Amino acid sequence: MLRMTIVAALLAVTQWGFAGQAAACEGNRILFQEEFKSRDPIWGKPSKRVQIKDGRAIIRPAANMSQWQLETGFAFEDADICVTATLLETADPTRGAGGLIFWAQDNSNYYVLNVASNGYFQVNRFMSGRWAPDVIAWTESDAIKKGPNQPNRLRVTLRGQTVAVHINGKEVTRFRAQAPEGPSVTGIFAASAPEKPDVWQFTNLKVTDVKPEPEARADASPET
Repeated sequence: MLRMTIVAALLAVTQWGFAGQAAACEGNRILFQEEFKSRDPIWGKPSKRVQIKDGRAIIRPAANMSQWQLETGFAFEDADICVTATLLETADPTRGAGGLIFWAQDNSNYYVLNVASNGYFQVNRFMSGRWAPDVIAWTESDAIKKGPNQPNRLRVTLRGQTVAVHINGKEVTRFRAQAPEGPSVTGIFAASAPEKPDVWQFTNLKVTDVKPEPEARADASPET
């Protein structure tokens, strides 16, 4: 029995290690890391709809409404940004969403990568206090874990005007968009279905620098 327990423990550690490596941002230098142990002033004033404590941030938007929170203490240009988003409660998995804010200048200007528990993702832009046409419309992806209580690791890599989106270690889209002038901040976002408030959990927010892209290999046999 003891041997079986030890083997099981080692297997769990190994699996956790592989999952952590696959889901992590890949830069060499950590620019910002938030473990959500308690509410830091960089997350703004306390709110009954956004609670930060005990290693997680919980967002409860009002029914048919969205709620977001920007961190205002650390700003970045090129960056690799990751967070784990988990839907805890919803009345309609096709209407609620949760995600990662990037390229945020303020509460009226930002982009957001959203996932829904029915296996879809989208990228939106909030510009001058209004939603612009979708950057990436709702798109189904087998990378997304479906259903409540399923953690999805979201990752956005910003390099110049290029955005690469990974979900659970898989690249799901890459596009060009208008980056803000100068550094910007990140944040977390959730939207509820019309019937009643959804509940989203966010953990392990991390920002690193961006790894250099591999150089193209020179052609050993140039045309003559």
